[in-house]
Amino acid sequence: GMVFNMAYGIQGESRYTHIPSMLEMLGIPYVGSSPSGHALALDKVITKIIMQKNNIPTPDFWVFSSSGKDISGVKFPAIVKPKMESVSFGLKVVNDEESLREAIDFVVNEFNQQALVEQFVRGREFAVGLIGNSPVETFPVLEIDLGKDPDAIQSVDDKKFQPREKICPAQISPQLAEEMKRQSIAAFKALQLRDFARVDIRLDEEDNIYLLEVNSMASLGDS
Repeated sequence: GMVFNMAYGIQGESRYTHIPSMLEMLGIPYVGSSPSGHALALDKVITKIIMQKNNIPTPDFWVFSSSGKDISGVKFPAIVKPKMESVSFGLKVVNDEESLREAIDFVVNEFNQQALVEQFVRGREFAVGLIGNSPVETFPVLEIDLGKDPDAIQSVDDKKFQPREKICPAQISPQLAEEMKRQSIAAFKALQLRDFARVDIRLDEEDNIYLLEVNSMASLGDS
């Protein structure tokens, strides 16, 4: 048989790799990305570097191990997150240096990992689901309903307890939708993912596309 893998693992920075690694060792076929694919996608910094090297648009970013480093180059507003977490854990939007240092300290102390600081993209939020390999196919572009607030984000509480409404297909032009799909496929291939994934995207107020990250273990649910 074949394992349909939807296991997030138990703990650790690269927990998505646990089950695929064991299945690889046992020689059991499974659905989903390989351990190396999950490891690349889970590391948000590596993901962004790979996207930049492949000319895939992604927001400017900085990485900090402590709040004592020089942060003068950061452009505000910025969003701070742990570099190896998912489900929006630790996410915070900041608008000044004091708030930025506090957010970096929180991430470093709470999650024991570096803080990824991204230039925050004011606008709308979208997701593109991907399935298959040769070829990689896309689902219709989906928009997260942020209530027309360009400064809104999806918090961990939103995702776990009160998911925001989804608009599918998203109410955007066919050209914009096709470009989101094209860039999503490019990111999927650049990260060497397999079978399925979800790409998270922000669209700024001038309709510029920015890929935020790729979830190599996108969950299945009703919403």
